[in-house]
Amino acid sequence: MKKLLGLTATLFLTATGANANTGTSYCVFNGWGVGLDLGWVGTNVAISFPGSNADKMNFGNGLVGGRLEWMRSSANSLLYGMGFGLGSGFSTSTQALISNGVNMGSVKLQRTIYGEMTARLGYNANNLWAFYGLLAGRVQKLKVAGTLTETGTATINFSQNKAIWGWAPGFGVDAKLSKTVSVGVEYKYYFEQNMTTAIGSLNNNLKINSHNIVARLTYHF
Repeated sequence: MKKLLGLTATLFLTATGANANTGTSYCVFNGWGVGLDLGWVGTNVAISFPGSNADKMNFGNGLVGGRLEWMRSSANSLLYGMGFGLGSGFSTSTQALISNGVNMGSVKLQRTIYGEMTARLGYNANNLWAFYGLLAGRVQKLKVAGTLTETGTATINFSQNKAIWGWAPGFGVDAKLSKTVSVGVEYKYYFEQNMTTAIGSLNNNLKINSHNIVARLTYHF
């Protein structure tokens, strides 16, 4: 009888341990993952001309990239992690260059290659949802080009191509699709480095900030 009870207890403990290990190993928001990102960047640019007020323009560009990330969590507990992404912007956005209410030409903005680091802190809800805040840093190459008509006669072409850095607070949510796949969405507001571009004989300061909305697809190892 004692041997039977001992064997039963051993089998119970073994089964319990196996289930616990299985649950841990299949915690989707735990460990390493690789993912694809597809997003939209709404860039706010304020151009300051010497002797005039800043002229504000809004540009929209697409964004696509891949990432490697690491997370640590278990069901109904704190979640934290970091990630590194590489990608590029696509499409070119054009806006009218208006100074003191006068249309002076046009400006084009294009975002190209970028690298980004992101830290996340949040909550794993029953291993089905991940809710988190984030802090990100990014370096991305921007090209600003356009035309300016001076005094209604001479047309001047200008262009500036520069890698700028920025940092962003934000938040996101991921949803479990299977034991190894999740989908999600993130929002980030980037405070980005100013640019200076020569337009005609003037050096003009460009103040840049951007709204970033990104859809995420992640495969978890």
